[in-house]
Amino acid sequence: MPTDITRFYTYDDLTGILRGHVRDFPNLTTLESLGQSFEGRDIWLLAITNQATGPADEAEPVPSDEAHIEVAVE
Repeated sequence: MPTDITRFYTYDDLTGILRGHVRDFPNLTTLESLGQSFEGRDIWLLAITNQATGPADEAEPVPSDEAHIEVAVE
C-alpha cells in the first residue's frame, strides 16, 4: 500500500494503512493496541516478523535511535 510522504494523514487514514498492511501481509504482520490516547483512540503497534520462524515476542528488541522505535532482530 503506497503512501505519500508529502501529505498529512489523519488517525483514520493511518489506521486504514496499518490494517491494509496486515490484510496484504498476514504472514509477516500483526496489529495490536497498546492502549488508548487521551482522546480515546487506540495506540497501534504493528509488529513485522516472519511468523514461520516464530512469534515476534520471542525476538529480542533492539533500540533504534534513527526511527525512535524498537525493532526486533532474530
